[in-house]
Amino acid sequence: MQLSTKFWNLFLEKVSSDFKIGREEVPGLINRLSRSGCYTEFTGGYLSYIGGQGQTTGLFHKLVELIKIKKKDLWDINNF
Repeated sequence: MQLSTKFWNLFLEKVSSDFKIGREEVPGLINRLSRSGCYTEFTGGYLSYIGGQGQTTGLFHKLVELIKIKKKDLWDINNF
């Protein structure tokens, strides 16, 4: 959590820019990722921590890999 406070504002700006959404929409995006099991918030407290900071989960990374699989490879059960 302490490390994330150093780059969190830059991260929010990058997400906003990359996805072409307003910065005020990023917490909602993070909330939806969290509900899907793809993101988990850090727990605990640190100085002026106000919540929202966290990390992607293993499920998120598995979904990213599935998205990268070519259509023809989906028929090969060994890919799973």
